[in-house]
Amino acid sequence: HAMMPALWALLILVGFVMMIYGADYFVRGASQLASRTGMPPLIIGVTIVAWGTSLPELAVALGASADGEPGLALGNVIGSNIANVLLIGGVAALLIPLCCPPKTLYRDALFLAAASILATSLGALGMLTWWLGAGMLGLLVLQTYFIYRSVTRGGSEDVDIPEEADAGQAGWVPIAQFAGGLALVLAGSQVLIHNAVALAHWAQISPTVIGITMVAVGTSLPELSTSIAAAKRGERDIIIGNIIGSNIANITLVLGATALLTPTVIPSDLLDGDGWVMIATSGLFVGLILLGQNIGRVWGALFLAAYVVYVGWQFDFFGLMG
Repeated sequence: HAMMPALWALLILVGFVMMIYGADYFVRGASQLASRTGMPPLIIGVTIVAWGTSLPELAVALGASADGEPGLALGNVIGSNIANVLLIGGVAALLIPLCCPPKTLYRDALFLAAASILATSLGALGMLTWWLGAGMLGLLVLQTYFIYRSVTRGGSEDVDIPEEADAGQAGWVPIAQFAGGLALVLAGSQVLIHNAVALAHWAQISPTVIGITMVAVGTSLPELSTSIAAAKRGERDIIIGNIIGSNIANITLVLGATALLTPTVIPSDLLDGDGWVMIATSGLFVGLILLGQNIGRVWGALFLAAYVVYVGWQFDFFGLMG
């Protein structure tokens, strides 16, 4: 069975690729369907596109919770939020200095703080309850409303609006993209979960650690590619908005939906500091930008180094290296 771990790792990769392409098709199809119903592109950007990049995390969290692997589900959310700041923020800062708070950052920072505090208070309860899930989803609805209101009033929100549907395109194409994309994300998440759990058991690592490291990095790939593309175009606000927006969506949408649909007991190995690392990294990132601190190459290198140390600590902490 020496080949099995390599096969599991390969299938995890296949699952990631399925989810990333699936999320892309889903967003395109959904956007075109919405624009055909006369929905303004702006609202499509605020809702479908913003939540579409969190679709892989959502599929993994719901699937893992339903399969009785809450550690993988919650580890993925916490790990994705840490990776968004340290890995994605670090890579982006090496490419282009991140500075100057966008106008809407103050509001988004408040939402991120509220969501992070809600998520970490789960630690005190030791349980993801349906009412906490409802509260998180309520926060998401509130945030979406504020974004919509500021955009319609002529604010300068960074909302990536998908290209308009091709007029000559057959009516079934967006439906096929929407349904096919969703099916691909769901299938990819199942491939990923089963093989990640198998690899964790084989390596005698907690599924939480696999969720916090491997799965989290994989589901953060859409955000990474968006940030690299924005850095090349010099769009700092999109990078900052992308990191903060993704972190809010991961907590409110992903954790909220998971708690509402499958209330789960939180694994004790998640309560040993990972939630606090998530709050500290998000707080540091938002704090630096609000203070007008230029997050340049030095900070970028520090972020990446901190991420390497954090991942190393995860594995060492569970006795793999020692």
